[in-house]
Amino acid sequence: MEKGYEIKILTQRDLINAKCFDVDKIINIVKDALVEYAKGNLIFPEKTSMIFDAASQDRINCLIAGIPAEHIYGVKWVSVFPDNPTLRNKQ
Repeated sequence: MEKGYEIKILTQRDLINAKCFDVDKIINIVKDALVEYAKGNLIFPEKTSMIFDAASQDRINCLIAGIPAEHIYGVKWVSVFPDNPTLRNKQ
């Protein structure tokens, strides 16, 4: 049996309507997170890196954090491919 996949492209308006793109709310959350960090209430371990090529330092970094008292947790994935601008002529 062949599996089908559905792809939905979300626009900025879709994100705003879903309350996922509320800049004022984001600023307040970041402010609160910094206050909790200063108090020692933020879980913020060292990043984890998956290095694909030691010479070029191509890698993906995973950064996790959380405010347990607020039940707020997040993950940030960062891809780092330093040679991409040169390789793709986007300097």
